Amino acid sequence: MKRTRSRAAARQEEEDEVTSDSESPSDGRENDSAGSSSDSQEREDGQEAGDSKRRRETPEQKRLRLAKAYLRSMEIEGGGQEGGEEESGTDEDGVTDPKPVDISERLKVEALAQRGHYQRKIADGVSLPEEGCSRLICRPMKRQGGGGFHRKSLTGVCIPGGDGTKCYSVSKCGALVGWDLDTLSRNNTFTFGARQAQRSRPSGPASTSAEPLYSVCCSDDGRTVVTGGHSGTITAWDARSGEVVKTFEKVHKAEVTGLTFQSGTQQLFSCSRDRTVKIWSLDDMAYVDTLFGHVQGCTQIDCLRKERVISVGEDRTCRLWKVQDETQLLFKGMPCSGNVDACCFVNGTTFVTGSQDSSVSLWSMFKKRPVYTVRGAHGSHGDGDGSACSTWVHSLAACANTDLVASGGGDGRVTLYRVDPEDQTASERMRAVREVEGVEGYVNALAFNAEGTVLVAGAGQEPRLGRWDRNPSSKNALYVQRLALGGSGNDG
Repeated sequence: MKRTRSRAAARQEEEDEVTSDSESPSDGRENDSAGSSSDSQEREDGQEAGDSKRRRETPEQKRLRLAKAYLRSMEIEGGGQEGGEEESGTDEDGVTDPKPVDISERLKVEALAQRGHYQRKIADGVSLPEEGCSRLICRPMKRQGGGGFHRKSLTGVCIPGGDGTKCYSVSKCGALVGWDLDTLSRNNTFTFGARQAQRSRPSGPASTSAEPLYSVCCSDDGRTVVTGGHSGTITAWDARSGEVVKTFEKVHKAEVTGLTFQSGTQQLFSCSRDRTVKIWSLDDMAYVDTLFGHVQGCTQIDCLRKERVISVGEDRTCRLWKVQDETQLLFKGMPCSGNVDACCFVNGTTFVTGSQDSSVSLWSMFKKRPVYTVRGAHGSHGDGDGSACSTWVHSLAACANTDLVASGGGDGRVTLYRVDPEDQTASERMRAVREVEGVEGYVNALAFNAEGTVLVAGAGQEPRLGRWDRNPSSKNALYVQRLALGGSGNDG
């Protein structure tokens, strides 16, 4: 009886040991889970405490906290600045105060840039790489029925904002072509114009020819591309899908010669040879207003951040429209004997015009007469083959809010200028700094990217708005010129 009890007790002890051994890992896991839960609980408590603290802070305290965080981020971005660590300190909240001079300068620059008043000095440091200018010829594509390529002269180019790697061009053959400036290849071809022209002819033989396109522009976000045609029609495209977003049929009584967006908005301005400037809202896809003033056809238009538009025309005048005030400034002291075909803003108060007598003029909105005029910028009427069109200034472009301007003529020359209307020396107010080589034909359109490192030119055998002359030896092509900036960033 005693042996039986001892054996039973031994078995019970063994079972107890096995049970305790098997339970020990689970106990460890329970301890680990308990520890992790306590850590997460502490984090949640800390987060709740921070949230409650932020809920209790006053608006002044919130502004102060956000300002300190912004200054801290600016210090991190400019951490490599010379002397930044030596002159920095720590306040009572543990936030490092950056170098006062650097921060104040950066804040000033950002404030001026947001208002469109900051001007970088880059023209003197511009140089042209040795590889020269790249020529892109858009060849026909059989699968599109012969359409969708630049068979005739290019008439307009634009580069969207952002990284500046895309470009759009239009031509007299009615094609809108998208390009990749990194790979120097064609991205997309929009053939809506050709299909519309074919559908508009119910009788007679089928045709793939489209109406000529004279102008193109793109919104800052790069999503919308707008073209203007010979019939007065304005077409808005989705740049990503290539589909037509909206067509404003024959809203002008003559060809649409100029299009431009107000920077940072979806407000569009158009000008035409019907002597009017029209305002459109692409947010609502609707017409807004018409501006009257030109007594002959408008040839070009431009706008920057403010609701101020400049337009030039065949009446040899330049008009600055203050849309919000519903007023206009008339600049008719043109030092030229021909029509004014090109214009562009340099900054919010300075702009440039180009005329058919080969003169390029620099203007300030505060003066009725030009600040300076470069005469014979693209030769005189007695030069070359004797063609009058070859000396006209057909296109102008400015790298916005810099001192860099480019002009293109019928002689195939593209000239880069440095502009400074405040310079005490008259000849230094507008001075040629570089000349782009390799472009052929009539330079009908120019465009810079936002950084000023790329210049594109649309050229062809004929002038942009007519067929007064033809240069058969040149090609209808897009030219891409890379620019190297030796120095920039000085505010003006």
